[in-house]
Amino acid sequence: MAYALLFEDNVRRWIRDSSGLSREGRVRLFLNIDQALRDRADLFRGDPQRRPNPELPLLTLDIVLQDPPGSQQFRVFHLVVNDRAAAMGILHIVYIDAD
Repeated sequence: MAYALLFEDNVRRWIRDSSGLSREGRVRLFLNIDQALRDRADLFRGDPQRRPNPELPLLTLDIVLQDPPGSQQFRVFHLVVNDRAAAMGILHIVYIDAD
């Protein structure tokens, strides 16, 4: 199933203002999140290891990104996704931070 992704305002703000990524890196992060979740979220949703608390509609996802491209600098971004509305085809990215 293909999902629509909704980014909470705090997530968009963090990526724009606090991520420390270049402009190209920010664009690539959004594209990687989109690619990982839009068409493949069911794989993540079905993995109990990704659910810190099975009673909550939250799952975790890590994305590794090289920025700037071609450098030796890699960062890991940790996301929390609320899939309560997944039956309606909607996933909410509610939190992000990075190592």
